[in-house]
Amino acid sequence: MLFSSDMIKMRLCGHLCLASMALILVLAGCSKSTEPEPLINRVYLPEQLEAKGGQTFSVPVSFENEVGLSAVYVPLLFPSNIMRFDSVSFHGSRVSQFDFKMADVFGDTILIGVLGVIDDTVSVNRGRGLLATIHLRLYGNAPETTFVLNTFASWRQPLSFFDVDLKRLPTPLFRPCQVYVETILPPDPSGQARSRSLFTMGRSTSNR
Repeated sequence: MLFSSDMIKMRLCGHLCLASMALILVLAGCSKSTEPEPLINRVYLPEQLEAKGGQTFSVPVSFENEVGLSAVYVPLLFPSNIMRFDSVSFHGSRVSQFDFKMADVFGDTILIGVLGVIDDTVSVNRGRGLLATIHLRLYGNAPETTFVLNTFASWRQPLSFFDVDLKRLPTPLFRPCQVYVETILPPDPSGQARSRSLFTMGRSTSNR
């Protein structure tokens, strides 16, 4: 069977298009790495949370470390005029084997501290995951507002990681959390409960 020059050209164009598409797919597959992101020293909270007046809400505090650690200290600021510290949980924490775990409250600050102290051999390997979960209770008259849970340069104990030799490492990075508070308003004349919320996007405050 004889082919015209037009038919040959059409077939060549089709083969070239298929080859080009295959090359694009191969290159796209090569650009997607399956390697995990490299670990860094940092502490991070959820980017955003919502809470309601009169209720308790939870804030997971996580960390990642590129070397083994024997101690971690995380000071946090919170608006004590609209809420109070309720409790702390280390359930599911990466440092559950540490001997010393606590959360102390001083006015409008919370200091989370963990330390492995038995014969200076208790440490947490490099990795990422949960440090602790703090539970905060909003007062019933908490106004609608947006605030930021952040760290700061605490004179008691600044944000810090200590390696397996109890040597303090450079200050880790920190990601704060914006919290949107929904206030509960009194019932309207019809007897129906009302609520409204403020969703004012604010920017994270700088560390103090």
